[in-house]
Amino acid sequence: MKIGVLAVQGDFAEHIASLRKLGIEPQEVRLPHQMEDIDGLIIPGGESTTLSRLMSIYELRKPVAKLCLDGKCLWGTCAGMIMMAREITEEDPEPLGLMDIGVQRNSFGRQIDSFEQDLVESALGIEAKKELLPMQPGDVPDTYADVSSLVEDTGYQPSTDVETGVKAFVDWYRDFYKV
Repeated sequence: MKIGVLAVQGDFAEHIASLRKLGIEPQEVRLPHQMEDIDGLIIPGGESTTLSRLMSIYELRKPVAKLCLDGKCLWGTCAGMIMMAREITEEDPEPLGLMDIGVQRNSFGRQIDSFEQDLVESALGIEAKKELLPMQPGDVPDTYADVSSLVEDTGYQPSTDVETGVKAFVDWYRDFYKV
């Protein structure tokens, strides 16, 4: 398996290092031809306006969309999620429109003003010390995520709800890392 990591801006090095630790062959993607033999793509966090502009300069927008339409997996973290969104409330950056969510960037202040959810905590069966903070740039205050367009476009229908998926991930993590 070869997973591409969009490496034009942001924390791509951390994603590449994590993939290597998992025994997955990473492919740095800076130009369209570097996506030819990948099985999926990670669009990392960073600064979404800069990421959007660089994707346009290096002509990566259409190849990334095609990768998705070809049924390959895409994963966007932070700015990557913003780029994958169907729409954002600002005019810039221009999202790719690959994920059925709307994003309002910076609506609740700076990144330091964030909040935590307790899905993983619940799956672990522990209660963590928390500080409730306002949302951070890139957080999704509203979602109208609807898998019906995913089903229509690809024929794929998720069979696992989020809580079950998080529990399965935590179980796998504990087993894999022996914790």
